[in-house]
Amino acid sequence: MRHKSENFIAVVTDYDMYFINDEEVYQKDKDAVSKNQPWYYVLIHQTNAISYVAQERLEELTEKIELEHPLLDFFFDDFNGEYYTRNDKTWDELKRF
Repeated sequence: MRHKSENFIAVVTDYDMYFINDEEVYQKDKDAVSKNQPWYYVLIHQTNAISYVAQERLEELTEKIELEHPLLDFFFDDFNGEYYTRNDKTWDELKRF
């Protein structure tokens, strides 16, 4: 995925059908979008960063690339050249990791 305005590349690890994160996170966004849409947890390429992004802010990449992020091996079992294969590990498991 590519963030439309911040232009970073990321991979989705999980999602919520609507915004359920802390209100403080939502208020930090000066260009706030609707909470009533899917929100995605993403790992940002070539960083250690994780972000929570509204669906309308993301677009699918036309080119498929293998990303670099320290948590890729935790959440994904494989990259077949086009898509990552998500395993069943959860964010709660990561907290214990």
